[in-house]
Amino acid sequence: MAIARRLARSESRIIGFLPSEAVDPRNRTALLMDIAVELAHFVAEPVGVVDRWATWTDHADLETISYPQGPRVAIMTPPPCSDGGSATGALEQILSRHATDFSRVLVDLSDYAPAGELPTAAEFVDGIVFLVRRRRARISRISELARLVPRSKTLAAILVG
Repeated sequence: MAIARRLARSESRIIGFLPSEAVDPRNRTALLMDIAVELAHFVAEPVGVVDRWATWTDHADLETISYPQGPRVAIMTPPPCSDGGSATGALEQILSRHATDFSRVLVDLSDYAPAGELPTAAEFVDGIVFLVRRRRARISRISELARLVPRSKTLAAILVG
């Protein structure tokens, strides 16, 4: 997977994945996990993944770090949140406490703001990868979103779905 190699070479350690428009959440989760597993082959330390905040429901007010894919890929789960604003604070907390434990952390930035908008949570990542729906993306929408992201943070775009 070429994107894993590109992220390994990048200076960015905390990498956000931002959909330009609605993308099936199951596809995003699977994509992030696939990239993390591949990325783990190119970096010295484990890779962390923070799934979309709507999935942070299984842990009673506790943040957790689990390794379902083995010792090289971890799922970082903040405490459950009721909205994007509180999820932004929880994301900031877990990243400030644990990001240095990992070579890279991949963060699903969807659901913090409507698709196509730059969420406040993007402040906590070093780089952004755009998730673009294959055959459905409008170039104007992608361009608008890209203009909101500083060039220094823009890493790549991936066609999905």
